[in-house]
Amino acid sequence: MVTWRVVVVVVVTCSALRSRAQVTVDCDHVCQKVENVHDEEEMECDAPCRRDQCLAGCDDWREGLDASCQDLCSGLGWSNDGPLHRCTMGCVYAAQDYVDRIRGILGTPGAPHLIGGSLGASSVGLRWSGAPQVPHARYLVQYRHEGSATWVYYRPHHPLNTTHAAVTHLTPYTKYQFRVAWVVLPGHAPIMSASSLYISTLASGPPRSPPTGVKAVPLDGSRVEVTWEPPVSPGGNLIFYTLYLRAQQGGREIRDTIKAHEERRYILSDLTPNTTYTLNLTANNQEGEGPAEATTITTYPNAPAVDDGQGYLLLTSGSSLLKLGLDTIDPLQHIYNTSRRHQIMGMAIHIRLGIVYISDSSGSILQLHPTTNRFRILLSANHLHGHPLGLSVDWLNGHLYYIIRHGQVWQVWRCGLMGSSPQPVHGELQYEAKHLQVDPFNGYIWWISEDLEPGLHRLDLRSDRAGAGSGGEEGGSGGGDGGLGGGRGPEVVLESSDLGGLVLDPPNFQVLVADRRKNAILAVSLDGTSVTRLHPNTQQAFFRNLSSVVYLHRRFFWTDGKEVLTEELNNGTFYHNSYLLVGNVSIGTLVAVHKSTQPVPVPLNPPTHLQAVFTRRSATLTWNTPVLPALMGSGAWQDWRYELHIRDGRRTIYKNNITTTEYLVASLLPATFYVIKVRAYSQDGYGPWSAEFRGSTLDNTPDAPRLVLATDTQLLMTNLAGSDSKVAVSQARLMAELKGGRISDLAFYRDALVLAVTNQSSILVNTTSGTFRRLAGTKGVLSLAVDWVVHRLFWANPHKQMIGWSGMEDAAHGPFNVVTAAREVRVDALHGRLYWTTSHALLSSTLAGRNISTLHREGIFSGKQVYGLTVDAGGGRVWWVVRDVEGCHLYSATLSAPFHPPHLTGTPKLLPHSVQVGSMWYLSERLVWLEEDGDTVVADISLNNSASLHTASLKVSKFTVVLAALHPAPEGVTAPGVLPGRIETEGVKVLGGGDWDNFTITWPAITTITHGDLVYEVVVGEAKTPIITTNTSLSYTNASLPPYSPLRVSVRGVTNWGVGPRVVTELRTPPALPGAPQDLRTFIMRPVKDSPPTICLRWSAPTHPNGALTGYTVAFWVGQEAANGSSREVWVPAAPTQFLLHDLDPSTVYTFRVSAINTVGEGPASTAVSTQPQHHSPLPLLLVVRANQSRATSLDADLGVEETLVSGGALGVRFVAPLLPHYIKAIPSGASNAYASALSAELPSLLSSSSLKQPDRVSSSSSSSPLSSKTSKFPSVSSPSSTPTENHDSPSVTTSNTSAPSVSISTQSVIHSTSPSTSSTSLLAWMDINSDIFLTHSHTNATERVLRLVGEGVGLALDWVGEVVVWGEKRPPSPNMTLHSLTLWRKGGGAGRSGRWWCREKWSAFFSLQ
Repeated sequence: MVTWRVVVVVVVTCSALRSRAQVTVDCDHVCQKVENVHDEEEMECDAPCRRDQCLAGCDDWREGLDASCQDLCSGLGWSNDGPLHRCTMGCVYAAQDYVDRIRGILGTPGAPHLIGGSLGASSVGLRWSGAPQVPHARYLVQYRHEGSATWVYYRPHHPLNTTHAAVTHLTPYTKYQFRVAWVVLPGHAPIMSASSLYISTLASGPPRSPPTGVKAVPLDGSRVEVTWEPPVSPGGNLIFYTLYLRAQQGGREIRDTIKAHEERRYILSDLTPNTTYTLNLTANNQEGEGPAEATTITTYPNAPAVDDGQGYLLLTSGSSLLKLGLDTIDPLQHIYNTSRRHQIMGMAIHIRLGIVYISDSSGSILQLHPTTNRFRILLSANHLHGHPLGLSVDWLNGHLYYIIRHGQVWQVWRCGLMGSSPQPVHGELQYEAKHLQVDPFNGYIWWISEDLEPGLHRLDLRSDRAGAGSGGEEGGSGGGDGGLGGGRGPEVVLESSDLGGLVLDPPNFQVLVADRRKNAILAVSLDGTSVTRLHPNTQQAFFRNLSSVVYLHRRFFWTDGKEVLTEELNNGTFYHNSYLLVGNVSIGTLVAVHKSTQPVPVPLNPPTHLQAVFTRRSATLTWNTPVLPALMGSGAWQDWRYELHIRDGRRTIYKNNITTTEYLVASLLPATFYVIKVRAYSQDGYGPWSAEFRGSTLDNTPDAPRLVLATDTQLLMTNLAGSDSKVAVSQARLMAELKGGRISDLAFYRDALVLAVTNQSSILVNTTSGTFRRLAGTKGVLSLAVDWVVHRLFWANPHKQMIGWSGMEDAAHGPFNVVTAAREVRVDALHGRLYWTTSHALLSSTLAGRNISTLHREGIFSGKQVYGLTVDAGGGRVWWVVRDVEGCHLYSATLSAPFHPPHLTGTPKLLPHSVQVGSMWYLSERLVWLEEDGDTVVADISLNNSASLHTASLKVSKFTVVLAALHPAPEGVTAPGVLPGRIETEGVKVLGGGDWDNFTITWPAITTITHGDLVYEVVVGEAKTPIITTNTSLSYTNASLPPYSPLRVSVRGVTNWGVGPRVVTELRTPPALPGAPQDLRTFIMRPVKDSPPTICLRWSAPTHPNGALTGYTVAFWVGQEAANGSSREVWVPAAPTQFLLHDLDPSTVYTFRVSAINTVGEGPASTAVSTQPQHHSPLPLLLVVRANQSRATSLDADLGVEETLVSGGALGVRFVAPLLPHYIKAIPSGASNAYASALSAELPSLLSSSSLKQPDRVSSSSSSSPLSSKTSKFPSVSSPSSTPTENHDSPSVTTSNTSAPSVSISTQSVIHSTSPSTSSTSLLAWMDINSDIFLTHSHTNATERVLRLVGEGVGLALDWVGEVVVWGEKRPPSPNMTLHSLTLWRKGGGAGRSGRWWCREKWSAFFSLQ
């Protein structure tokens, strides 16, 4: 009965789990796991940066379920490899953390159980318990039948929403098993429940499948043996089988029935020789007949009868051995007498050797050569363990069998033909075994019991092989191994209480026995299922007193102890006649002497499983011996010779006299296709040819391929044929390095092996030097593959859902930018591609992690697995295995073009053997894989022929093929350059000549790539998707970017093997004409009545400068010149944006307009602004004392800039007052005004010069260039670098610089000055908290204390016209404040020495109390 198991898969909805179980993901924990995976530091991203990238994916992991985590992170804006990878890992790890938490809640769900009354012939009802945390779960059903390890989903696309299911379309009368799997999230492994008990469906209908394993073997020209196994789906209790046979050339149909409870073996007889028959076999139950299984069989031609009239009979009579011819009138001939005192008890003969064996009553066994009349005692009574009785010769294996009586126990023994190694075959028989006969032809020992268990007994000859010590001797082929004991005991083939003799009939697969009670000779099949009465057409039979019988030339000869009888056929009737013997002779044993009575078998079937493992110039052939008919015993002689035919299309190689089932064919041609067949033969004839094996020798490579086999304790290296094995690494050293770990995968790299070890880092073993080295970043990897071009190791760690790489020759390592639970990885380093399998898919990408594609995908509930991955780097091909309930299917794909993704080729093929996960390799148009039992198999890629290396006994767990040719180097390249170098940042440019909205970006070419395609990955601006190009320039169009906008550009080279360093630079879009300056404004500086005013013109830069500004053109008009179209233009630098016009007429209107200039040209002018400098409207300049910062600053409130003037150090600045430079009185003779002298010397350096534009608008460097004029009168302009004068006839032009950021103001003094900025403030008076008064030059920062007050200073002011310092002072205990003043002057000083006067000379000061 066939049994299935059923599994129920539960799909848990996320909403239910959130509402009841309130399962949340700890993103801090998740991102710590991600950080532990990425244990390397990165230059561009520190730990907090990496954590933020991970958290972005972890926080939104649920959105990643709709598409993928990578798509989610791409949508979040992560485009670069590292950030995108970490975000994706955060999302994937979060989902897995969620599943793990649900698994912790559910534990192991209970098994489903059968609903009462729901069991039917093709359906069952199931019920299971849900979980309170998941009340809205949905379910799928899975099942399997008894004896199957594969679970099958029931309606996987139709989940249920209840905790019960009706499973239909099952097979009647079949046992199934059920379990429940909870699928928490799509794409994640389900949580499996316990399995149910087996549930058998009810019987219904006739068998739904035919008998299996039907085999038909011809026995001779008229008989065929048929064997089979029951159907997979019997539908009910089987009653019988029906066998139909019809000759293909026509004729009547033969129909036989066989009871189902009997042995599933049947012999068809009375067939026509050399005829092909079609055989159909069906199974029947109570409901009817099932479908048929058909096969064809051809009987053998009739063998010619061997009736040469030769031969004779040997008889024992008392102590004599007699000879008798086959004619009834032939006289008796005396051959040998033992002794009158010892009677002959048993006799046997080895016909080919002409040796007679005799046991006598003395307890000895003798050997006699009748032709020479020589005899010898083979075994004396001293060497025997009892009295020898019957004898029989195994003429094929060279043994003598005999019965020993030991007290009341009889035993079967055996020795060599020369008496060597006597040992028991079977002992402790409680009855005497009579008429012993050994049939090595069919593999049985026969005897008759007349006492206990009366009848014909059979013992398999294989039962005496288990404890052998020696082989056969002369006269035997040695096909047996000589062992005794063990095995099954004797079986009663035919029960009868009065059997009188036994004759072997090996070629007809039967024995002949005399049934004295029936007075007949019976032909009994080897298994006793067929018993036929022979020669029923006998006139009168005389078998009732038969004691010994032989069969020769289709005639029986027998004796009743008194006479010898025979039979003759006359007109279809057998007549019995007796020999005319002279005298009163007592006859014991009768033996026929003719070679036909000891035949040599001829193979009935061809050798099976012929396979060849080719090397470059040889082939190791193995095959199995021909299959024995099921009737024959396992001990049947099979010491065949074999003949080989090997042809290559031009010649045929013949090899014969091969005595084993393995042969090494040498002197073959490399890369040559051969067809091989083999047949068995014996000295009596040839058997049929085997099926042909087709294969090719390996290419003529310098080195021969080697296999490295990993077991739990050692590494073995062998040739491809599985011979010539040796230990690759010292076992003791290997075990020490493994530290209890297990080798999960291995590969080769140059002269080294790379071992993936569970729970440890991978090991690089140099097989030449014997050194071991751990590879960084490889702890706990499951699969690995070598990139021999870049010298890297790629590896998969499905537990961490990552693929990574490690340097083979350094400690570099890192993650591959793919998050996946890969089980296997393989590298095609020649084309720069990586392949990996998950449980249900095969994916591929470049070794740089680009162009990820899915080559094959199975549904997660399909019940199929994807694995067995291998690549052919030289041919750009890949193979993989998909396993389902039918077996392992081989798929293949080929690169569509070099360095491009592969595409599927051909249709899948069913593998002849199962494949273990992670153990398939390509080798020279062959595939080598490891079966689940540890046997290594080699097959051509078409799977037409396969060969086993018989490594199962070694318990191989993993293996690899070592051959340098499997790591091909690129043609014509000595040292291939495949990794892009760095692009120089300075070389990334925007080409000139382009428009601001359509331009070209260019960069230097990478010139180090000598193999494969090089592309450039360019990211412009904030684009999330890079642009891929093979050129070193990129045409870029973007109308949304204004001219001369900042533009971030990153460029790097990309090949299939890797990516170069990313170069990031800030460029600008091409410039355009600038816009008009903005916000023109004027300030009037006239602090002293009747002094000539100064206009300070200020403006703001254009809103759209559209390029780097190089300056401005200031055009101004005086009075009515604007109406006349006459103007003057001045070029000023780009900063500061101000223009000074001195010594002006207060009654005149002045008009200004400004235009900006950049590298493209001059833009439009601003809106004009006019002003009349009558009233003082100064610049908003503030002097700020920052007490908390111990400094004084100036603040330009218009520009919003601030700069430090005085730093008071530890004592701080308490009060401050400026002395401005524009109104210093003339220095009196004999006594220089110190402040005025200083300002006179410093003024030229304070004022920045401005060039006046010539009429041709070319800037002049002369500070006194004349202004172009369209009128006859215009005020003169003083040089900006000269000392200001009071000339009001011609205005002077200056500009000045300001800087420093604005800050908050705590104390402030308003400065009314004609100075355009704080830089015009040259001298400062200030007081610290100790009431000391200092003078500081604001440009040189030279400071000197000029006065220390007696009391407490309470204020400070400065008469900046008269150079008088005024302050208030309080002198305790008086509460009053006194005002004091100090006039600054210098003895003997002149203006030329006033620059650093306070640093070198003493002051003379006069105090005037006001």
